[in-house]
Amino acid sequence: MARNALLVCFMLVLGVCLIHPREIGAQDIARLQSGVVKITAKPPGGTTNIGTGFIVRLETNAAYIVTAAHVVAGDPNPKVEFF
Repeated sequence: MARNALLVCFMLVLGVCLIHPREIGAQDIARLQSGVVKITAKPPGGTTNIGTGFIVRLETNAAYIVTAAHVVAGDPNPKVEFF
């Protein structure tokens, strides 16, 4: 419950930081789109869940992605597609 509230607050703060009065150009849109991923999860005995997420941190061996909890619920190894 606390984790969900923290994620919502983080998303609101991020949204406020991305919204500003100047016009957004094509380069800005391309930069933002490069951080969006498609997530496909198939929990055992469940239906396939598809959702989106966005990259919040990249490391040499890991990418930290924020998404909705219901998208990945029950699947320890969801498939992530980068665009």
